[in-house]
Amino acid sequence: MTKFKPGDRVVAFHHVPCRACFYCDRKLYAQCEGYKRVGITAGYEPAGGGFAQYIRVMDWIVREGVERIPDGVSFEAASFVEPVNTCHKAVVAMDPQPGDVVLIQGQGPIGLIFTMLVARTGRRSWPRTRCPNGWRWRADWARGKPWIRARRMCRRS
Repeated sequence: MTKFKPGDRVVAFHHVPCRACFYCDRKLYAQCEGYKRVGITAGYEPAGGGFAQYIRVMDWIVREGVERIPDGVSFEAASFVEPVNTCHKAVVAMDPQPGDVVLIQGQGPIGLIFTMLVARTGRRSWPRTRCPNGWRWRADWARGKPWIRARRMCRRS
């Protein structure tokens, strides 16, 4: 018996820890043998088909790594569950303290997520990217100030 039915809107995590081994006891899930098993595929390779329309989700993932998408949450927003969760775990593990300044190297999609999450802790961040002055508009955008973006676009020579 499954807790899901056809038509349910769900998000599936591609790795699920066993929660019972030495590594899981210490919250080092990436070292867990069960976590290392890839449980979603759309191709012939274990991890194939990341952008596929249909995927196969293994039974252990369905049991422990599939969650319903709440009503009112778009598929686009739900697609951020995994990267935001990963960044959130890193910020929690980092545990920035009052007065700390967090260096965020790069302001691509993951760097922007880190910038937003660090801002939610009330700590200062120092986002950097290779584009001179480009980090400023991205950091302002991540902090909820998109109106500043037009003034600070990255100039390429």
